[in-house]
Amino acid sequence: MTVLLAFISVVFIWGTTPLALQWSIDHINFLFAVMARMVLGLTICLVAYGVTNSKIPLHKKAIFTYIAGGVGIFGAMTITYWAAQFIPSGWISVIFGLSTIMTGIMAYFWLNEPFGLERWVGLLFGVFGLSIIFIQGTTADSQQTVWGIGAILLSTFIYTVSSVAVKKYGGSVPALATTTGSLVVAVPCFLAVWMVDGGQMPQQLSLKVATSIIYLGIMGSVVGFVLYYFILQNMDASKAMLTTLLAPVVALFLGTTLNGEVVNGRIIFGTGMILMGLSAYQWGGVLVTRFSKTRI
Repeated sequence: MTVLLAFISVVFIWGTTPLALQWSIDHINFLFAVMARMVLGLTICLVAYGVTNSKIPLHKKAIFTYIAGGVGIFGAMTITYWAAQFIPSGWISVIFGLSTIMTGIMAYFWLNEPFGLERWVGLLFGVFGLSIIFIQGTTADSQQTVWGIGAILLSTFIYTVSSVAVKKYGGSVPALATTTGSLVVAVPCFLAVWMVDGGQMPQQLSLKVATSIIYLGIMGSVVGFVLYYFILQNMDASKAMLTTLLAPVVALFLGTTLNGEVVNGRIIFGTGMILMGLSAYQWGGVLVTRFSKTRI
């Protein structure tokens, strides 16, 4: 029951994160927005450790876990924030949904998890759906839309590699420690990049921007990651990534209703193909087995 509640919470957080992310960069530098979010998240984690008087594990596997998680957070989030300037929030979540399939492929080679025929079928559906969205991007007025889609795909790959590495080496590290250690690695990188870019503070923050950064700092960077790493420790890596199957539905709904994003027939079709691929990937084997038993 605890794992189920964590799973549902992560789906909600991941579903609301893309829209909050776009709101957080409204008329301000995206590097400041992501840096502020991560600094806030790390501060909350350190306060939590101070209040509980706990110690962060520092053995060899734990340190490797923090590096893997921190590099993933820094690489994936920096690219995602840049891309969010050019594509709708719903698209971000849909493309991130492919991390389920990417995780399955990597887990097959890295964690010896199975990758049967139904998962190859799911992979083909996912690639086809992504192609439809890419085609939509090429017909957009701005070439930056295509670059945005490609950037989110790269971000998804980095996020997936990081998740599988954490799953392989971080099984004994508590979820809060994994989040804290990862942010300890990532935050200096965010600060450095922001400083190299000029390190300018925004002259003013609207209520929507400030609220979005705070929400992302608390829910997206701390609660979401703690719950996600908890799920990752208690599920197969490929099953944990099912959060990305449901989150796009939430993100698309919020994007259209709260942000006025246009979702045309091609995007709906492409999204449907990706979700169908993810469904076939996860449950295709079970359905085939039940069908075979029924026939017998």
